[in-house]
Amino acid sequence: MSADSWLEIDERPGAKRGEEDKVNAADRPEIDVGVGANLALLDSRCASWRDIQQARLAAEQRDLPDLAELLKKVEDRAAEDIKKALRAHPVWSWLSQFPGLGGVHVADLVAMIGDPRRFPGQKCTEGHTAPPDFEVGDPCPVVGFGTEDACPGFMLPPRETTGTRALWHNCGLHVVDGRSPRKRKGHRVDWDPAMRTAVLMPSGIADAIVRNRVPVYRDEYDRKKAQLIETRAVTSPEIVTSAGPQEGAEAVTGLEIVKGVGLRPFQIDAIARKVAAKMFVGDLLRELKRVAAGRGEVVVPIGDPCAPAAADEPIEIVLRRGGGRKRTKKEEAA
Repeated sequence: MSADSWLEIDERPGAKRGEEDKVNAADRPEIDVGVGANLALLDSRCASWRDIQQARLAAEQRDLPDLAELLKKVEDRAAEDIKKALRAHPVWSWLSQFPGLGGVHVADLVAMIGDPRRFPGQKCTEGHTAPPDFEVGDPCPVVGFGTEDACPGFMLPPRETTGTRALWHNCGLHVVDGRSPRKRKGHRVDWDPAMRTAVLMPSGIADAIVRNRVPVYRDEYDRKKAQLIETRAVTSPEIVTSAGPQEGAEAVTGLEIVKGVGLRPFQIDAIARKVAAKMFVGDLLRELKRVAAGRGEVVVPIGDPCAPAAADEPIEIVLRRGGGRKRTKKEEAA
């Protein structure tokens, strides 16, 4: 059966119009491909799933219930195939220990991360990030969307960090002036909205951690939430003087967030979810690097997103470019 079998519609004589070909996803053959081919398959299926989801939402907004119901069934079958592709990925041996983190949003994040060496990677003078396979001064390999014009920048020295914070930034999980980053009209964001959606959207990764009480990460959520309630929560109302048209009038409010006095319950919950999700994203990146490097054990313990990489065991991955590849340090030394 083809990789996109969930898009096939039953058109046999006598079949109900619009009825999908009823194929049990559990009976489909398991995927047995290499890491690169699996990642490409995973990325293709996740992109198709997002397109189907957008079409279903559009049908619902236009009050087309029959079309929306049909697209929902196709979307569910696409999600099952995405989960099967994720289980064929080598990182599944690590992910399988966390109940609730084997769904489409985690698979989508894995596909969008792609080559984990991009974090922290090697930047060019124009701000693009690539795996650290280039000499300083090499032309940037990035080609613009919809054009054949290559980036005019030149590669800078590779960054010597673990890449965790770089991935957080790319997912939009960083902080700008004490607040979560926002898209502003006329300004180009330096993070990926699709990655942030996969992590923080309703029913996304952060929600799955809390709802399924995922070990390690739900504990971090509970710890951070308790800490914020104790140190930064609104505890009682206060009398404040209005600065509006009725100057001098008194109004009873909670301790206003704009004054930096306290946090409301929904803000505490959102911050705790974000912290737990950041811990998972950091652990996922290190595991992807371990898998790509072919090492047999996890060097950094689970649940410590800021721990540095082992200095005596560098990650060496060879990325093929065109017909050749860059020689590793071990090969050059030999």
